[in-house]
Amino acid sequence: MNFLNELIVRLFAKTPWFFRVLQILSVATALITGLPEWLANSGVNLPEAWQAISNEVVSYAAMVAAFVAQLTTTSAVKKDANLKD
Repeated sequence: MNFLNELIVRLFAKTPWFFRVLQILSVATALITGLPEWLANSGVNLPEAWQAISNEVVSYAAMVAAFVAQLTTTSAVKKDANLKD
């Protein structure tokens, strides 16, 4: 139950600018990598190279997500290190 409460609080809390920028970049990456599939489902034939590039971008996005997850910190740590949002 504590996990769900924490999840809800974090979901609706104000996001620091650094993470807002990362969110925008992540959405842009998702749109770019999803576009070839959307076009293919719409009947547009794309070269195989597009699919290979799309898979590679998704791989990089996953690595970035793992890195970003490491950047998170608790309020107590930020207070001790004099970090600001």
